[in-house]
Amino acid sequence: MADVTPESYIPLAIFATLGILFAAVSLYMPRFFAPRNPHPRKVLPFECGEEPLGNPPLQFHFQFYRFAIPFVVSDVMALFILLYVSVWREVTLDSRLVFGAFVAVWLVSIGYAMRMEDRIWI
Repeated sequence: MADVTPESYIPLAIFATLGILFAAVSLYMPRFFAPRNPHPRKVLPFECGEEPLGNPPLQFHFQFYRFAIPFVVSDVMALFILLYVSVWREVTLDSRLVFGAFVAVWLVSIGYAMRMEDRIWI
């Protein structure tokens, strides 16, 4: 393996900076270029081209995100764990320790989300 020097991280720093800069510019670009002419018809909820009749029968509760986000994170973690287990014998001890810490942080966060479950009123 080649020697790792601080100079070898320069491309990574440039890439990360460009990524953060692109995200920031993408978030703030509409504030400068989007037209600001609200009209009563434009602020109505879109219902497949039909005129909305009264209030919707069911409102979406924000609390569902407390279930959806840990579910998606757990799916991604299952993929990472399966891929890592497939190469378990070829990795070094320090890689195993880093992966163990990664899984420990994930388990703590899932445990926190499960403890918060009794505080959700839907």
